[in-house]
Amino acid sequence: MAKTTRATKSKKVAKKASKKTAKKTVKKTAVKVAKKASKTTAKKLAKRSTAKATTKAAKPAKKTARATASTKRMRATSIAAIAPIGKGDASEITKWELMMEDGTSAVVNASAAQSIGLGVNGAWNASVAAKLAAAEDDQRAFTAAMQLLARGKTAWTKATLLQKLGGDTRAKRTVAALVESGWVR
Repeated sequence: MAKTTRATKSKKVAKKASKKTAKKTVKKTAVKVAKKASKTTAKKLAKRSTAKATTKAAKPAKKTARATASTKRMRATSIAAIAPIGKGDASEITKWELMMEDGTSAVVNASAAQSIGLGVNGAWNASVAAKLAAAEDDQRAFTAAMQLLARGKTAWTKATLLQKLGGDTRAKRTVAALVESGWVR
């Protein structure tokens, strides 16, 4: 057998040491990459969850079960009949039931449906449903604005009313309609 000399021993020791440092370096970089990936993933998940919560809060909360069910499985069809829902005279009717040719039905806000010109034999598809939802949202904003004006405790300007209603596009349309009709200066 060959004797190991100091030179071969030192080479072996140097080789082991370089392997250990290489392993440590690889391990450190792997840990750094893993930490960074987990941080970015956590940040992305946090952003997604806050974005989902924000959109959920921004959506109008009040929808009837029938309208929601019918808009999810909506196909292009036409309106076969409209039945008013409510008792009494026409001033007390606030909802309509739309019966479609394909057998489905939807309950909608009567005044919003009238404002977009919905009628028998009219088309019923996703774009009409979106227009109806926007009209209902505009009417809710208009009602909220009129309630603020009816309190009469403050003199409302365009800017203050716009700020109180949220300052979004819907609020701008509402304030513009109130200015046009003379309710706000």
